[in-house]
Amino acid sequence: MSDIKEPVPERNDVLLVFPPAAILMLMPELGMPQISSWLKSRGWKSRVLDLNVKFLFDWIEKPEIEEMLKQRWSGRSETFKKTYPEYKFSRAYTVAQYDGQIGYAKSYSPVLNPENKTWHIDEIIANSLKPDPLFEKFYREFLAPEVAESGLIGFELMDHYQLPAVLYFSRRIKEDFPGKNIIIGGPWSTASQSAFSSWKKLFDFIDFACLYAGEEPVEGTLQFLKGEREKKDIPGVVWCENGIVRENEIRPLPDIKSAPAPDFTDLPLHLYPWKALPVRNSAGCPWGKCLFCYHCFPGNKYYEKDTARTAEEMKAVADANNFRKLSLADFSVSPQALLGIAKNLIRIKANVKWDALTRADMAYSDKFARVLAASGCRQLFVGLEIEDAEEIEKLNKGIKTSNFEKMLESCINNGISIGVFLLNYPGLSEEKLKTGLEYCRNLQKKSRGQMYLIVKDFELGRASNTIGHLDAFGIVLDKDVNMDVRSFSLPFKTTIPWKKLYD
Repeated sequence: MSDIKEPVPERNDVLLVFPPAAILMLMPELGMPQISSWLKSRGWKSRVLDLNVKFLFDWIEKPEIEEMLKQRWSGRSETFKKTYPEYKFSRAYTVAQYDGQIGYAKSYSPVLNPENKTWHIDEIIANSLKPDPLFEKFYREFLAPEVAESGLIGFELMDHYQLPAVLYFSRRIKEDFPGKNIIIGGPWSTASQSAFSSWKKLFDFIDFACLYAGEEPVEGTLQFLKGEREKKDIPGVVWCENGIVRENEIRPLPDIKSAPAPDFTDLPLHLYPWKALPVRNSAGCPWGKCLFCYHCFPGNKYYEKDTARTAEEMKAVADANNFRKLSLADFSVSPQALLGIAKNLIRIKANVKWDALTRADMAYSDKFARVLAASGCRQLFVGLEIEDAEEIEKLNKGIKTSNFEKMLESCINNGISIGVFLLNYPGLSEEKLKTGLEYCRNLQKKSRGQMYLIVKDFELGRASNTIGHLDAFGIVLDKDVNMDVRSFSLPFKTTIPWKKLYD
């Protein structure tokens, strides 16, 4: 049980928590600071708590916690130990090459969590009911005191690796603080939309699941708790009543053109390995048609700020937090928006360094790249996926390698490095994959060390565009797929020969 004995005055209307263990989050996540800032602008008292960065980059490096981790690993099954050798957490390792981090995360995250053999919802729930010395100690030290001073408790989930901690913490909150309401949200929650009706037991631990943007669902829940609206009128939430899972109306995203800048003041910025802060110019994807993509959910809508406002926000965030490096957290920033942002950053003398994810759907001129570089742009990330024109069309990428090559040349000539994503997906022959790798490595040789290659295996998202085109990839879903919580990496079989690069 917690050390909290008596009720204490609530200092916050809502506590927004980013839970462990999302090991690839090496800089602050944008969602909660953005929601918190919006709530504060509307008069609510909001606090953000990043327990993931505390857990990964401070707490588990302590000698006593390292010993607990060792005991945790030693108690695992022999099959688990063969799959995941004992890993000692290393802060330095996580800032290595990006593809190395992916492998590290898949190896290390299962050691942090209870042993889950299937990731079936019933298994996750059963494990959350068991004693867990590691999670319990962390809960008592860092979460319970914050919960005691807060009204609504919100957890944001980026992926399924965070669910075991969320369910354990939620159970303990319900035990120690009867009457507290818990809402979950974030990308994983939205990706799981179609499965919530099969996960009724989940609502024994939480009260609401938020879909899409969290601003209005959180505010609506706060209004419900104050008796100002009925549960059925809270926008964009899923809830359960008398064994029936209900889904309320989803409203459009609040106008991002007038949204306040994200508020990072609650976060321990010194703990993040990457010294950069996220901002956004848009929501949704300007293309949104790639068949493999799990970032764009059904009904993808694109919203964009005025680039002058984005530039001013970037400068304001950098100045307020004494960070000169920023990362645009958009799914994709169009070339036109990149240029507009760059020109405005130059105009206001922002003095920032920045990066962004974009598309190779335009051939950048040298002049275009020169303006980006002058504004502080230092790196762009591009999803090429494969160099074969027939495969690019099959994936519905809407790009040409000729545009990519010109973009690459212009950017590198002006000091902007390029990170290139390649995708190994079902239906792609080993020969074509090999040709694509050789193509990129030849470009790397010409790039003077300024092109980075990131190769990933395809993963099946529950709400991805792929779900409507399974035959194109030869994918057959497992029969219990609705009970699997891996909403961004569902298990599947293929009727077409396919070999993963990473297991």
